[in-house]
Amino acid sequence: MEQQAKQHHRSIDCEVMALLETVVNRPMPSNREERLAALLRISRRCATAPEYDSRSADDIIGYENQWLSGMTGSNNYGD
Repeated sequence: MEQQAKQHHRSIDCEVMALLETVVNRPMPSNREERLAALLRISRRCATAPEYDSRSADDIIGYENQWLSGMTGSNNYGD
């Protein structure tokens, strides 16, 4: 992604937005088999993408910390 952004003289954020716009504006496949094939292509691309952050999704989002703070009586509501 970084290399592609450099080629287009854009930040990574702008490159992601441009790619998302391309996907959103792309016509939806008309039948079930075409939609399934498109989803499988996306799935394969995602599966081969490098992992930049080895934390679990819960760690990244912070659910675990929220749960622990709730257990100690502390929360984000001013208590």
